[in-house]
Order: sequence, then C-alpha cells, then structure tokens
Amino acid sequence: MKKVCSKCKQEKLLTEFRKRLNTKGVNVGTSYCKPCAKISGEEWAKKNPEKVKLSVKKAKAKKSEYYKKQNKDWVIANRERVCRREKQRYYDNIDRYRAKERKDYRKRYYGGKDGLYHVYLLPEEHYCGQTDNPRWRKYQHASNGKITDGFEMVMSFKTRKDALKLEGCFHDLGWLGKNANY
Repeated sequence: MKKVCSKCKQEKLLTEFRKRLNTKGVNVGTSYCKPCAKISGEEWAKKNPEKVKLSVKKAKAKKSEYYKKQNKDWVIANRERVCRREKQRYYDNIDRYRAKERKDYRKRYYGGKDGLYHVYLLPEEHYCGQTDNPRWRKYQHASNGKITDGFEMVMSFKTRKDALKLEGCFHDLGWLGKNANY
C-alpha cells in the first residue's frame, strides 16, 4: 500500500510513515513520511526549547519507576560485570576511597564536630580538658589507659578561647590536664 507525503509530495510505501491508527484500528500512517517528520520535529524543537525541556522532564518523571526497575533488573542480570566495573573503579581511585572510608568511619563511630568547644571531666582520673569532638576525645583517653567512666560534659562554648578559660579555672582548682594556652 502506498501513500503521498504531505510535505515532500512523494509517493512512498506505508512502511515509510510512522504508525497511526484510525478509529477502526487500521494503520493509515501519519501525514509526513519518517524523514520529513524528523526534520519537522527538529525544527520545532529548535523553536521551542523550553517546551522540549518540560516534555522531557514530564516523560522522565512518568517513567522513573519503570527506569529504576529496568536498571535494577539489569544490575541483577549483569552482577559479575557490575562487580568487575566497581572493583576497577575502586582500584583506579583507591586513595580517594580510602580517605572517604576513614572520614566515614570517624563520623560513624566517634561523631562529627558540632561547631562547639566542650569542657569535660574524667572524675576517676581527676582530669579536665576541652575538645571540639567529645566522643573522639573519650576514645583517645580510653586508648591511652585512662578510666573514662563518668565522662562528664561541663559546658559548651562557641569559641575555643572561652572553653580554655573554663578549663584553666578547673586546673587552678587542682584538676589535671594539659593546657598551656590559658
């Protein structure tokens, strides 16, 4: 079966037109042949870039679940290939990954810095100190053989200078600690 393209006016086979069904479900083809439709679509896209962006965004949102499932299925089907790729990526960037692992480890197990300076006491050791990372400091004391039972936060400050002043007061009262900065 043949049809005439309304743009280039050439008679072509129905297979050279995009599929379009009429009300009875019969393929009658679009009015433009595939090459003319492509050119026409490109011209429209150049004239309407905002509409193209919006259309692509809507299509991606509509199919996001489909693509997620498709991606997950592909990863499962190609597990060995994915593992090889990830392993190679790791070894190509090993320094960066190890630095990130160390940072993540410290964050997970010792907490991150909260932007405050804390004055703390170790009553069993009669020790006073200041730090910006209490969990890490407690771990360091335990690693050095100090008794950390009763580890107590006295007060928190926005500046290190204020924390050092309070720590100095405790040292003046006889508490142990290393602080030559007050």
